[in-house]
Amino acid sequence: MRRLVVTSLALLAAVLARAAPALADGEPASPRRAILIIVAASSPVQDVPLEELRRIFSGESRNFVPLNLPPGSAERVGLDLLLLGRGPEDVARYWIDRKIRGQGSPPRVIPSAALVAKIVARVPNTMGYVLVGPLPAGVKVLRVGGLVHTDPRYPLFLRGRSR
Repeated sequence: MRRLVVTSLALLAAVLARAAPALADGEPASPRRAILIIVAASSPVQDVPLEELRRIFSGESRNFVPLNLPPGSAERVGLDLLLLGRGPEDVARYWIDRKIRGQGSPPRVIPSAALVAKIVARVPNTMGYVLVGPLPAGVKVLRVGGLVHTDPRYPLFLRGRSR
């Protein structure tokens, strides 16, 4: 029994030693999860400049039909902050203002990332976003501003816990 306790403590010490640099500043390490921009695999587009992505998701570009996840989802809040520089309430006001002025409607809201990927795979000229993970056949991930999602300079990512 004593040997088991000593071995357990040694393993715990090793784990804590590895975590120490991440915890040194008093905050737990936050995982970085990329938000992937996806289009149909048949699309000739391989890369989208960040500014064009902003125009697509703000209703100022007709190059793609953007698909949004539900308001309040981590991916949607993150993308709205990163692309539009707006939180949930500001984004809602932005779309109401555009609609009143006859400047277009917000992207279609799709209930889940899995369904976004399925729609993008089947409907030409649609664009969506999902977190890093398995993707269904028929979609491809675009580079953003020439950067792949594994590049540390990639501009679209969530920090912290996600669902």
